[in-house]
Amino acid sequence: METISLSSEEFFRENEQIAITTSFYLPTIERHRHDFYEIVYVTRGSGYHILNDKRYFISEGSMLLITRGSIHGYYSEQNMQWVNIMFKPQAVNHSIINTDNAGNIITALLTSDLFQFNANAQHSSVNMIVNEMQYEYEAQQSGYQEILTGYLQVLLMMLFRTTIGQSERSGRGVNVKEDDLVETVIDLLSRGEDITPEVIARKAFISPRYFQNLFKKKSGESLTTFKRRYRIEQACRLLDETDMSVSKVMEAVNMNDAKNFYAAFRSFTGMTPREYRMKHKEEKK
Repeated sequence: METISLSSEEFFRENEQIAITTSFYLPTIERHRHDFYEIVYVTRGSGYHILNDKRYFISEGSMLLITRGSIHGYYSEQNMQWVNIMFKPQAVNHSIINTDNAGNIITALLTSDLFQFNANAQHSSVNMIVNEMQYEYEAQQSGYQEILTGYLQVLLMMLFRTTIGQSERSGRGVNVKEDDLVETVIDLLSRGEDITPEVIARKAFISPRYFQNLFKKKSGESLTTFKRRYRIEQACRLLDETDMSVSKVMEAVNMNDAKNFYAAFRSFTGMTPREYRMKHKEEKK
């Protein structure tokens, strides 16, 4: 099935960081991705939200956060209706992501396809916020974007609090800890994913520099040095435990530039890959 790419230019008016629409399910709604974030709040009916080929049941009161680049769509046999609160990364006040919760939120954003919770327990307050946001957006009075930004912070904190803060007490949701950030990066590297500050910034509400500083605080080294050391450690293991050629080892650890690989290998081990393999073979005799 073809995936449609939607641009913020199609939905945001000039100088807007936040845009709001109301949608009804139609069978013609195709899977799509977009270059902005989106909070979806279901106001009527039920159905399924299809995200990256996974199906999630949603119904009146469901609220979910869709990150940039995620491929998603909808399916319903009922008259399902929802509000789309679309926003650009710069609309997020970075005070909601601080040194106390940044690791939790970034880890969850990197490891979760979806932030979702059932707002029925807070139905009246969520309804009030969404209704006020719709009114402000349609009225376009002076300062409406600033007011929308304030309401957006509240909705985001509801999602983050429910998904992260209450997960340990309820046994549901994404259970993450601040210190899991480094382990998350290791897991993504082991799966061959391209982890850079820019990639992470596109998915989380942070700048590349902020992530670099946070990661160094947690790991003790920069992301670049951490990745290089991790890959050399994996190369050492392959040289020690297999008969793979050096070129195959390079390929396996996602280091395709021979000059950089040899320089990094010598920097971390003090030897060439061949010398390392020979030394460890001798030690095993």
